[in-house]
Amino acid sequence: MDRREHLLTILGEECSELHKETCKILRFGYDQEKWVRLQAEYNELIAMIQMLANEGIVVHQHEHLIQAKKDKVERFLFESQEARHTNGGIMSITKLGFKEVDEAWHHAREHLIYAEEQLKRAHEEVAKMGKCHNCSHENLEDMGGAIRCETKCVDCGFTWFD
Repeated sequence: MDRREHLLTILGEECSELHKETCKILRFGYDQEKWVRLQAEYNELIAMIQMLANEGIVVHQHEHLIQAKKDKVERFLFESQEARHTNGGIMSITKLGFKEVDEAWHHAREHLIYAEEQLKRAHEEVAKMGKCHNCSHENLEDMGGAIRCETKCVDCGFTWFD
C-alpha cells in the first residue's frame, strides 16, 4: 500500500466514524458530549481531505454534482416525511425538545453529506488519474439501487455510489 492508498483508506475510515457518531445522535438523542465527538470526527475528515490535496489528489467541486446530490437528498427527505405521515409514525422528542434535536440532525446531516461528497470527489480524482484523464463526468446516468443509489458516467463508464 503506497501513501496515497493509505491516506484514501484513512479517509474512508473517517467517513465511517463521522457516520457512526451521527447515528448515535439519532439513536440516543442529542447531548453536548455527542456533539463534541461529532465535531471532532468532522475535523479529522477535513484533515484527511487536506492531506490528500497536499499529495496532489486535488478535490474539485463540481457544482452540477453538488446540486444533483442536494436535489436527491431533498426528494428523499420529502418522500420519507410523506411515508412517516401516511403510516402514522411518531418521531421521538427528547427532553431537550424537538427544535434542538431537529437542528442537531440537520447540522449533522449536512456534515455527513459534505463528507460523502468529498469521498466521492477523491475517488473520482483517483479514477481520473488511472483511466479517464479527459472526462469531466458531466454526462451522468442514474442507475438506481434499492439501498444505495448508483451513478454512472456515460462517457467513460466510471461508476460511484451514494
